[in-house]
Amino acid sequence: MGAEHEERLRTWLAEDQLRPRKYRRKTPVLFRQIQEEGSYTGSDRTVRHYVKKIKVELVRKEPYARIEHVPGAAQVDFGDTLTVLAGDETHERVVHKLVMSIPYSNDSLTRHLPTENAECFLAGLKSMFKEFTFLSVSSRNIRSKR
Repeated sequence: MGAEHEERLRTWLAEDQLRPRKYRRKTPVLFRQIQEEGSYTGSDRTVRHYVKKIKVELVRKEPYARIEHVPGAAQVDFGDTLTVLAGDETHERVVHKLVMSIPYSNDSLTRHLPTENAECFLAGLKSMFKEFTFLSVSSRNIRSKR
């Protein structure tokens, strides 16, 4: 494959990177287009090889950002889960839960509560903090939903 054909493929693939994935040209379409230009007489296998090589060059992997967790910090949120009562599949119920995750130690606590309100939130936190007697509590990051 000549340099002009490789450059043409590179241009087409760069244009396709701007399109949604569904509308990008596949290798057989690129092969037909390069043949229709009239000067390419090689095989489709050669085009596939170059397309793969160019795509690897064009697609850049973004580096991952390292997440730092401060010791003693916790995240708390409500959630719900579908629970089977007494092992009977016919009696399923949505149960509210309060989850506290402690990213630094990769630990978590869960409390099942009757509802998601301020009273249950505070009761759940109080119950959780009894288990963490070694933690100091900072309330500067507590936000309420309004």
